[in-house]
Amino acid sequence: MCPRKEISEANPKEFARVQHYRMALSWIPIQKGKFKDVLTRMHVPSVFMDMVKRPRTVFKKLKSSVQGQPCEVYILSVDSILTQYMAMSVTYFPKTQQVFGLFLGYGSPDDVTNMASKLFNNRAFVNNPFVLVSAFLELERKHRLRQVDNMVDGLRIKISKGQHIQKSNKETSDDQPETFYELYNQVGVLRSQLNMWKLQLDKLLTACPTLPPFNALSTEGFMLEPTDYVTEIREIFEESAMRCENVMQATSLAFQKELAEVARQDSKVAIGDAQQMKAIALLTMFFLPATAVAGFMDAPVYDWENKGHYFWYIAGPLTGAVMLMYLVWTTVLKTR
Repeated sequence: MCPRKEISEANPKEFARVQHYRMALSWIPIQKGKFKDVLTRMHVPSVFMDMVKRPRTVFKKLKSSVQGQPCEVYILSVDSILTQYMAMSVTYFPKTQQVFGLFLGYGSPDDVTNMASKLFNNRAFVNNPFVLVSAFLELERKHRLRQVDNMVDGLRIKISKGQHIQKSNKETSDDQPETFYELYNQVGVLRSQLNMWKLQLDKLLTACPTLPPFNALSTEGFMLEPTDYVTEIREIFEESAMRCENVMQATSLAFQKELAEVARQDSKVAIGDAQQMKAIALLTMFFLPATAVAGFMDAPVYDWENKGHYFWYIAGPLTGAVMLMYLVWTTVLKTR
């Protein structure tokens, strides 16, 4: 069992070697010569080490042989885009019923304790390769369900607080919308990886009929078929993926509601602007005939001295005619 070593940019020399991998599991805090010896003694295939350079969610069952002795290799890995990612290689020799397992990527002593407890409860079934496989799946289920709970609840809380809405720049960094968008994207990635796990568990189900039952609950005399166990794990992951999907749909509805409110406010502003423009147009229409008459009378071509009352004789009927034409036009438009 080997821990996962996180490489930060604080170590430029080391970071330069692994920056193209997402915290690669192949970067193990063990001397290279010693680790190669472990790989040889545990019969770990080279394809496993190639895969953990860039871990992805996968299950593989390979048939091989070591020194002419046939064996089965089970490889499980969690995509490094997720938190608490890890990988395991299990080599099983059916003739001698020997099982060798290499577990990479435990992140805390609790992982070791949980794994050791699982193996201890199944110490009478150490020749069953599915014991190691189930221990890996139990640990992955614990990590993934915790991640689902934290992310789904976190996204719902942010929606309820309205943090999906763009606000002023005076807010603290914890309330910035970018944090909400990051969490939303992480939930989307988590949903995709849970769906990927469902596909890998379907592949594992095809291998289960050849595996013997094991003691799943450390209850004396209670045996569980691998097929039933994997089916249960698959249903749990499927439900978790649905939870992620539901909260993402709720987020989409919250955005749609906010957009609808923005559109409603824009419509109010547009209606108000249209009414103001209409009022200005009516005032212009009302005063334009009189303005034209006044300009005409002000021209030096004609003598309008002591004839100011002519202004009202001309401007009044002309203004009335213009307003009458406007009323007729609006009435015709309404009847169409």
